[in-house]
Amino acid sequence: MNLILVLILFCIDYYAIYYNTIKHDKDLSEKQRAYILSVKASITLFILSLYFNYKFIKNNNDIDIYSDNINVNDNIILQLSVLNLIAYLIMDCYIGYNKYHKYMCTLSGYTHHIIYIFISFMALTMNLSNFYLLYMIEELPTFFLSLGSYDSILRNDNLFGLTFFITRILYHIYLTWIFKSKPLFLILGILALSVHIYWFKNWIEKYFLNNNQSREKSKLKESKLKGSKLKGSKIKGSKIKGSKLKGLKIQRVKNSKIKTKKNKFKIKTNK
Repeated sequence: MNLILVLILFCIDYYAIYYNTIKHDKDLSEKQRAYILSVKASITLFILSLYFNYKFIKNNNDIDIYSDNINVNDNIILQLSVLNLIAYLIMDCYIGYNKYHKYMCTLSGYTHHIIYIFISFMALTMNLSNFYLLYMIEELPTFFLSLGSYDSILRNDNLFGLTFFITRILYHIYLTWIFKSKPLFLILGILALSVHIYWFKNWIEKYFLNNNQSREKSKLKESKLKGSKLKGSKIKGSKIKGSKLKGLKIQRVKNSKIKTKKNKFKIKTNK
């Protein structure tokens, strides 16, 4: 298989998908455009990884038995999967630099992509794609994140957080422990785990702690509004009572004046 030719074809495919998408929907924002390629790449890698994780579990999670049961067709799928990942990383950097540069200037942007381009080439050249693709099940939360960023209606922060914790932390720890006999996977696994924990911590702070604080603030505002309303109603009530009392006093004064006038009139007539 001519790997370079396949890689170029995958790059053309990603390029075509991006420009066809923005051609049919010209109102997409820069942020939405930044996640077009990610939606395709993440769901593709997740589905392919499911197949190899199924084979891995079927072989009792044994590295040696799993490797022995990888056939010729599996090897072709593995190579195509890794090349597809490399093509995505290259094209996301290239298109991103020209079309959504500010969304690539993060840890998950250019830095992440360049590092994983080298790791992916290492997995191909060292014939470790069968192990490498097991980790791609961790692309499930990336799919939910990308889909929600592309279309806010499909956004589900809780689902993203749950799948992130299960795949990128719990399952990642398990796979790293399984591959502890392989120094390369152990080192890269621990480094990747530290980044995942950092991202998850930021997500918790952003969507849980901040939300709780905003809820407390809104409750405080509501209580203040209720207090001010009650205070206003009391003041209004006291004003109404005061005006009524004042009206009664005026009426009494008027009545007393009328009575005195009547009495004076009677005294005059008697005279």
